[in-house]
Amino acid sequence: MAGKSIPISTANTMVRQYIDHVQTLGVATNKKTQYVSFTLPEIMAWLQQVTPFTDEIRICLGVHPDNHSDPGRLTAIIWPYKSGQPASRPLAPGKGGDDSGLDPYNDGSNGP
Repeated sequence: MAGKSIPISTANTMVRQYIDHVQTLGVATNKKTQYVSFTLPEIMAWLQQVTPFTDEIRICLGVHPDNHSDPGRLTAIIWPYKSGQPASRPLAPGKGGDDSGLDPYNDGSNGP
């Protein structure tokens, strides 16, 4: 299944099984994330910025830190990778540049 589309029925089954799993956790209801939503224009703009430096996108799961507006809530982090490592902007020969990592994307809305 990896690397290709899957049938809607399979996706629906996976989502239902995850929701069932989340409901059995001993976690407060307001921390039981079932999805993370991103608006298409913003995520597409970010993808266009990182595409020249990326050959893989990883969807990592994380938990919002205590200083976040929704602490303890599960979230998704979209992380650009290149050759199995977090992606970075290469230095431009003779022009300086930025060899720092590319910032992951995570500005989604948790639900429900």
